Order: sequence, then C-alpha cells, then structure tokens
Amino acid sequence: MERVTPVSPSPAGIALVCDYEGRILEILDDGLGLAGRFPVGRLFGSCLDSGSMAKSLSFLLEIRARQATFEWELRIAAEDGPGQTLSFDGSMADGQRMILLGAASSREVPGYLDSLARIRNQQAGWVCLALKEMALQETAAGRFQHDLYNELTRLNNELANAQRELAQQNFELERLNRLKNQFLGMAAHDLRKPVGLVLNYAEILTEDAAGRLTPDQLRLLETIGTAADRMGRLIDDFLDVSLIEAGHLSLDIQAVDLAELAGAAQTLVGRAAARRRIRMETDLDQAARRLRVDGPKMEQVLTNLLSNAVEHSPAEAAVVMGSRLEGDRVRVWIADRGKGIPLEQQRRLFQPFATGGADKPGGERSIGLGLAIARRIVEAHGGRMFVESAPDRGSVFGFTLPAPCAAEAAKIALQE
Repeated sequence: MERVTPVSPSPAGIALVCDYEGRILEILDDGLGLAGRFPVGRLFGSCLDSGSMAKSLSFLLEIRARQATFEWELRIAAEDGPGQTLSFDGSMADGQRMILLGAASSREVPGYLDSLARIRNQQAGWVCLALKEMALQETAAGRFQHDLYNELTRLNNELANAQRELAQQNFELERLNRLKNQFLGMAAHDLRKPVGLVLNYAEILTEDAAGRLTPDQLRLLETIGTAADRMGRLIDDFLDVSLIEAGHLSLDIQAVDLAELAGAAQTLVGRAAARRRIRMETDLDQAARRLRVDGPKMEQVLTNLLSNAVEHSPAEAAVVMGSRLEGDRVRVWIADRGKGIPLEQQRRLFQPFATGGADKPGGERSIGLGLAIARRIVEAHGGRMFVESAPDRGSVFGFTLPAPCAAEAAKIALQE
C-alpha cells in the first residue's frame, strides 16, 4: 500500500485567532511548529521576548484602530538563546476577534495566504478572505495616499509660487504708493502758495475796486475767488492724504468745546452758504459739548461735512448741526435737505477718490477725498463715521466719539 505523505502549506506560517484584548483563542494553522510557543489562553504579547512585548501592544492597537495592519517584525520568546523573528499581519474579523498571521518574512505572507486558502477548513478560508480583503484595502489606500500626497505637493508648490509673486507685487505696489504720496505732497506744497496769492488778490480787488467795476466784472472776480478757494481746499486734501497714507497723522488731544468747533466751521463755510442763501443752524446737547480731541483736525472734519451739506442742499434750505450724548459716546451729525444718496452708493463714500452720491445743485465737482480724510481722522480718535440717507429725503452725515469722563467734562466746563 502506497504511503501518502501529508503536504504542509508552503511557504509555512502560523495563524492565530485572538480576542479583542489579544488573548489567544485558537491556533488555526501551524506550519512552523510553533504551537507550543503560543498556548491557548495566553496573551499574544506574553509569548514574545521582552524586546517585542511593547511593540506587540502597538501592533494590536493599530489592528483595532485601522482594522488591519501589515509587516510587523516581532520576535518569539525562547527558553535558551534568541527567539525566532516572524513578520506578522493582522486584521479584525468580526469586530471582536483578531486574526494574526505570521511567516518567516513579509515576502512569504502572500504565499502563505494562498496556502491557507487550499485548506478545506471553513475558519481558515474565512481567515484568508478577511486578510486578503484588508490587504487589498491597504494597497488601495496606499495608492490613494500616494496620489493625494503628490497632488498636495503640487498645490503647495503652486501656492508657494503664488505667494512669492504676491509678495513681489505687494512690494512694488507699496513702492508705487510711496512715490504717489511723495508726488502729491510735493505738487500740493508747490501749488499752495500761488493759489493762495490768486485768492488774496481776488478778495482785495473785490473789496477795493467794487465801485469802479461793472456787475459783470464783479461776477468774474467772484468766480476767480470761488475757484481759487476750491483749488486751495483740494490742495489741502492732497497734503492730508499724503501725510495720512505715509503714517504721519499725529493728534494733539486737548479739552475742547464742540460749540466753538461748530462756530469755526460755520464761519469757514459761511461765504458759500450766503451765496445760496442757506441757513446754518445748530442743535447741540449741553451734555454732548465736552470733547477731548485734536481741535484743528476735528474742526476740519466738521468743515468738510458742513461744506458738503451746503453744496448738496437746494437754495434757501437749512443745514442743521446737532449732537447728543448716547451712553459713553457723543454722536455728532449734520443734516441737509438734498436729493439723498442711494444705498448702493453709500458704501463707497468714505473710500479715497470715491465720487458717488447725489449731484450738487450748484454743479460743483468733487474728487472724493474729503470724506475719506474725515473718516481717517475720526477713526484715529477712536470714533466711527456714519451716513443715513435715502433718495429725495436728504442726508445725515456724522460720527461718534468716546465721551470724556465726568471729571474731564467738568474741567472743560470750568474753562468756558
């Protein structure tokens, strides 16, 4: 009778079933003759030498976290001398049990899986299918991560290049902005003196030669004076913008009376208002008159707002400047009876060179610097500009400022 020799799986390995804590429940296959090293009921880590015990804990934790892990080099404990090192793969089987598969090297694990598949054992087949599925998922995940890494690297390189280009463009824009501010400052400074002379001479001629000039000649002189005055204010705006954008806006904070600032602003705008028979009225709350501000710069803000209100108001209308104390802030406003400003244009009003808004009855044109300068001055005081307007209902421009404390308010009152 011919003797049949059993064929062991080749390449050989060992397959273990462990519970969720890593305790050995069953040895499914032992082609390496190591079953005695892995007694049922023992913890898997306790079957390894001292150098691999801690590593085995990480091995089991990664199986729980990722459902599968591959190619872990672990050394089996031996009574005498160094133990045998195997390459272990592992996977979760049904959420409670783990399958651990060891072979002499990581290259032999796939062959050992195929060998297990030929064993007519339901559990062995189940082990093989579970590990193969996990291995395929791991491979696909590896490819995905590799492709993702390459794509992220490409995007990161593009972002770095874009950031470098943006930094270069920002540097160039800052350089051009500095040159623009220098040009505005120099041009405005050189223009201020001749424009001032034109304005002064026009006023002298108007006063001294009024009886010897015809009405048409007087109107021409008045036009010269008006144009020179408007050009002088434009030059001042250019100088202010160049200083503000260069970061040279400095404040001299003092205790001031809002009524005095309002009176000074009305005086400066008085000629334009009288020419169109516009009344300038005040409605200042006594509790909201005490301020701590840079007087000349806040007078500039009020003059700008008052001038805009006069220019946008119809002839013989009234422009009202008012103030109220609202909590810890003072609210100051100037109301006109002009055509009003649509909401979509209001958002641009406080930006430099913004020229949106209602048309002026007198046909005057603006380059859009006054409100931008006023906003920067108010914000430097810790305040906020605002506008309330609607078509055919007029406009209210104003600002809020921190109110001085009671002691400061009393000090200002004593100075009156």
